[in-house]
Amino acid sequence: RYNAVYQQLSFIAEHYDSVIMISGSREFSATRDVFEQVAAKLRDEGTAVTVINSRTKSGAHGLLVLQAACLAARGCSHEEIAKKIEHALPRARMIVSMADYKSMVNSGRLSPLQSFIPALFNLKPLVTLDKEGRDKLFAAALNRKAGLNKIVDAVKKINGEEPIGSYCIVHTGAPELAETCRRAIADLLEKEPEYVMEGSATAALTTGRGALAVCTLSDPEKESCVRC
Repeated sequence: RYNAVYQQLSFIAEHYDSVIMISGSREFSATRDVFEQVAAKLRDEGTAVTVINSRTKSGAHGLLVLQAACLAARGCSHEEIAKKIEHALPRARMIVSMADYKSMVNSGRLSPLQSFIPALFNLKPLVTLDKEGRDKLFAAALNRKAGLNKIVDAVKKINGEEPIGSYCIVHTGAPELAETCRRAIADLLEKEPEYVMEGSATAALTTGRGALAVCTLSDPEKESCVRC
């Protein structure tokens, strides 16, 4: 893995003055450790490299990368981009509605005992991430419609605290639910998402089929990211 990452990043370093890597949460990937090792070697070779632990994943991670790309397109320096992204980390949120608790139990993120009662009543879990990027049960819903309503309420609350500059929707085999969600959030925020897409195979394994995630990036300075 080290050699593959080094080859790719050294190739990038040949074409750019500096490199900023925004990794997925350390809690979900060991790749960040490899990034750090490769970054140290590239620094020794004279390339300015910064590795940022996003402490998030999936669409929220994507919003941070998109924000960094937009900042670069605006002409911000390496240091400015890294500083702004670090400042944005606590404002990247993700709320996931799952069809059941099986994937959380199978992946070890929830014990069978913790899931027994909710599963007994066939409740649908809603999960978010804590400050360190670990899964955290957010709420439970009686059905998918109720789960969607809880997501919309959560987005409304986030937007009330800090205006949402950008958001996206990611799903695992639930395009109709994603479209219903898109309409509801677009009406609420009066803006379309940066993207709506199906999650990766890895996401499907960790959340289960039929999961829906709404990811937001609040922007108190109201500098919403415009596509470059």
